[in-house]
Amino acid sequence: MKNLLFAALLILAGCAAPGSHIITGNARPAIVADNVKIYTAAPNKFEEIGIVTGSHAGAGQRATDEALAEIKRQAAQIGANGILIASPQAKNSQQTTYTMYGAITVDSQSTTITGTAIFVP
Repeated sequence: MKNLLFAALLILAGCAAPGSHIITGNARPAIVADNVKIYTAAPNKFEEIGIVTGSHAGAGQRATDEALAEIKRQAAQIGANGILIASPQAKNSQQTTYTMYGAITVDSQSTTITGTAIFVP
């Protein structure tokens, strides 16, 4: 019975959308994740706050949406109201796209999006 419970917990943990952030500038008060805007090109004026990462098991649009939601939550925690990322692109079953501001990695197991958390006045 303990083994079944442990296995169930491992499966549920694998479904979670993990994320992280690294503060590289000046953090601001936390905001609501829905107020974080995604940028594929740098705005004219912005302040870099940190680097955010989000991932989700699987590939495809749903996994990309979940990973994107996670980086928005991570950015909101450090007070960023924007994230600079590359346009999501998946060309192969294992593809990493690097840009000046972040990377998107898609493989058959998970989708990970990394971006630069910014504050736009």
